[in-house]
Amino acid sequence: MTIRMFVDDVSGVGLWPDLAWDYPGSPFEDLFDDELENTLPISRELRDSIRAWVDEYTDSFETPMGVAWHVEHDRRGLRLSQQLRAELDSSAFRVRYLADTQTVRRELRGGS
Repeated sequence: MTIRMFVDDVSGVGLWPDLAWDYPGSPFEDLFDDELENTLPISRELRDSIRAWVDEYTDSFETPMGVAWHVEHDRRGLRLSQQLRAELDSSAFRVRYLADTQTVRRELRGGS
């Protein structure tokens, strides 16, 4: 199962399932009953960190933050996705981080 990690403007969600696995009888069917971070076999600390990361992004629309804040928030999301990958069983889960800023996209491609 691929888990996509990214923030969007208003959903308050940071982890998104690969919908190809969302069907009755799927081995991952129970993961779709709640927000994904609440059902994955990960530590409470990581779950809380992901939730805080998403909430900070959502709050940034009420109190606009500068470009530097968004880049650092994006880098923190990348680090959280790496922690998520490390905590999950790699034979069952694949984590894909979708960067929010051009700066982090360039960093992921290897160009600074």
